[in-house]
Amino acid sequence: MNLTVVMVHFKSDKNKLNSCLKSIGIHTKVLIIDHSNDLKLDNINIPKNIDIEIIKNKNLGNGAGINCGIKNSKTNYVLYLDIDTILPLNFFKHLENVINKVD
Repeated sequence: MNLTVVMVHFKSDKNKLNSCLKSIGIHTKVLIIDHSNDLKLDNINIPKNIDIEIIKNKNLGNGAGINCGIKNSKTNYVLYLDIDTILPLNFFKHLENVINKVD
């Protein structure tokens, strides 16, 4: 799937972030926009199916972080997730079906 996942981090709970990443059931790029400038890859349990990039960004609000993620994405589709989101197992199957209908 031609998709980038965008997340905005501001002093977020690392356990919630790790749980969210674990629930992403496809191979994809994840951009984490870091507004608190304290997130390090060492603090993250990165699943093998995820290519992660942390982008340090001035904190101008959540919407600005989302826009930064969209601007830095190189895919046709972007999915924004809050750090505390846990996706159901079949989420990406349903998303792919919807994308196939749109394309």
